[in-house]
Amino acid sequence: VKDRDNAEKKTFKFNYDYSVGRLTLKSVIEQKDNVDLMPPTLFEYNTSTPLPTSFKSYAQDHWGFYNGVNTNLNTLPPYWISRLDETQTFFVDGANREVDITKTQAGILKAVTYPTGGKVEFDYEPNQYSFIQSGSVSDLSQYTSISETQNALGIGTGTGSVEEVKTFTILPIQGQPTRKINVKISYSGRSRGPTLSLKPYVKLFDSSEQLLFSNLFGAGSNPPDNEAEYPEVSFYKQLLPGTYTLRAKAVIFDGVRADFADIRVDYGNPTNQIITKKIAGGVRIKEKREYPDKNILTDYITKTYAYDMDASTSAGVIYQEPRYQYGYNQVYTSTD
Repeated sequence: VKDRDNAEKKTFKFNYDYSVGRLTLKSVIEQKDNVDLMPPTLFEYNTSTPLPTSFKSYAQDHWGFYNGVNTNLNTLPPYWISRLDETQTFFVDGANREVDITKTQAGILKAVTYPTGGKVEFDYEPNQYSFIQSGSVSDLSQYTSISETQNALGIGTGTGSVEEVKTFTILPIQGQPTRKINVKISYSGRSRGPTLSLKPYVKLFDSSEQLLFSNLFGAGSNPPDNEAEYPEVSFYKQLLPGTYTLRAKAVIFDGVRADFADIRVDYGNPTNQIITKKIAGGVRIKEKREYPDKNILTDYITKTYAYDMDASTSAGVIYQEPRYQYGYNQVYTSTD
């Protein structure tokens, strides 16, 4: 800092480090003639959750904040594509862009210690909203994650082996009884049956006993009596609300190792409960504690911040929720 005659009156020294994986300000010291005029202002950050090493990380939520999903290969969420004639629907796996309220606070400012000896600490909470422009989010349905599983274990050489069966129901979305539900189907097994009739299998049927999916483990294996492991494979499918049946069967058990067959269907069942607020990206101050003396942690003033209109409605408003646009080419061939 200089006066009008360009004479230096004081200087401020800034110190930085990379303790959170990014360049951060650690302290500011007021000096004159290279002599500290008072103790430094100190800044503390959340180092319990490190930020990704790459500035180009895809581990980010819909709003661009860190969410810890370092396995993301891009920033496109999963999506479904239908043929123009709607005869087929394909699921394309993608990035997890959901908010993680812990990872969002990676590297965030946690405390400031002042030259006078006082200190202030901050606690945060995720941003929330109940309104989108002039509308509300109350017309959206909540979903409960459901996992339906059926497995079978070989018990002998064929005699006494039974098909294991489980029936489950996918509920409709309120007001949309024919809207299809996105489901994930996973299956795995072990097969050593010497004939097709002794090999394990998994199947999925609808309420009219129409076969929707089946897999016979080890069909075509050679030699057939060698043990073959089939690790879990997953794919996605759209199903109408209704009742479905899982069937699994395994036969062979030689006293040491048993064949097995597993099938699992994961989906979200609508609870038809009204959503009143949703989590957005980033955080806001929830509480601030002010200490007149940083060394006396029992003497402080607490200030809390409320952002809700009532217990179930946030005052938060966003212009629109994140949207993604996908494009694909559909090629037609002709023999004419």
